[in-house]
Amino acid sequence: MIEFMRKRIVAAVAALALLLCVSLVASGASPSTPANSAAPEGQDIPNAVVIALLGDASYSENGGPFVALTEKEVYVMAKARPVQSMSVQKTTRFILNQGAVVRTGADSHVDIFLRRTGITVRLQPNTEVKFEKMARHMKDGMPVMETILAVREGSIFTVARSLVPGSTFEIRNTAGRAVVEGG
Repeated sequence: MIEFMRKRIVAAVAALALLLCVSLVASGASPSTPANSAAPEGQDIPNAVVIALLGDASYSENGGPFVALTEKEVYVMAKARPVQSMSVQKTTRFILNQGAVVRTGADSHVDIFLRRTGITVRLQPNTEVKFEKMARHMKDGMPVMETILAVREGSIFTVARSLVPGSTFEIRNTAGRAVVEGG
């Protein structure tokens, strides 16, 4: 019983830390687009940023070879200079776009924040996920997002905030699919 309670407490603390990261990332303006992104700076193309990394993970872009994911690819928030300024400068060194695949190793996890939708995804150990579709289009004068993740193996946890009406977030795996619709 004590081991069960310890695991529950650890899970609750991890969930709170994840929600804190999400609120910090979602609280301000979008970060600038890094060199590996296909989107020109300032454009509203849906994409994702890695906000936490524990252990070994790798990624592939558009079917290319897998490359190790390191701490330098994790989204960083730093205070802007001069020190007396209370503004926050956000910097991103790495962005995941449509077609990217991320995989985690044993005893590893990766937290990914889907920009423009406010969704956070945690990849559990030994998981592989492909960002099949991240699209933005207009419907009745409102921007709507369509996101599809394919879980090829392993498991994920998600935190989905209220989506804009007409937007969808879909997770596919071998057992079926789950869809969150805005409305």
